[in-house]
Amino acid sequence: MTLISIIIPAYNAQKFVNRCLDSILSQTFKPDFARRRMRR
Repeated sequence: MTLISIIIPAYNAQKFVNRCLDSILSQTFKPDFARRRMRR
């Protein structure tokens, strides 16, 4: 299982937070081995 981090800037956005989290949780993730490309 691949772990990812998500940062959500939310200043005065209370009415959008639930929708944002629902959207994030419904996403699917297909590994593309980007981690290997980002290493130096």
